[in-house]
Amino acid sequence: MKDLFDLKKGEHKLFDKPQKFYEIWSSGSSVSFQEKITYGVWHHSRIVKRKRINIFHFQSEYNKGTRSFDWWLPVNDVAMTIKDALIISKAGRIELAKESLVRGERIIKVNNIYLKDYSNFEPVLEQNEYQKRTKKFSINFPKLTEIRQSISS
Repeated sequence: MKDLFDLKKGEHKLFDKPQKFYEIWSSGSSVSFQEKITYGVWHHSRIVKRKRINIFHFQSEYNKGTRSFDWWLPVNDVAMTIKDALIISKAGRIELAKESLVRGERIIKVNNIYLKDYSNFEPVLEQNEYQKRTKKFSINFPKLTEIRQSISS
């Protein structure tokens, strides 16, 4: 089996026959992978979420033999074999667990600050008049918002 991804940045390969690879992605707390095919690969970099990452552009059968590529995936989300896909999925799941811990620690920190003083929970009614259409009132907790914003800064 050819290694589709043995490319330096800026290089590309085009194929006469479809080449199989695996796309790995995470959603929530699960990691999945799916078999895909391509007729061409181009190694490139792109700015995603304010970070420059290495990506592969892939070519569909429709654009076979041209220099047009249809979709892209981050390099870290692509594997040639199921064994590689499992290794990448393990690393992805570990990252999800670490991110979950960081989010949880932040929530605990914020709530501990909230609970230090019960005056932080003083509600403010946004609307002074009763709305006949929606019959809803907005209740805000300005001190909680202020605390939350000071933690994220």
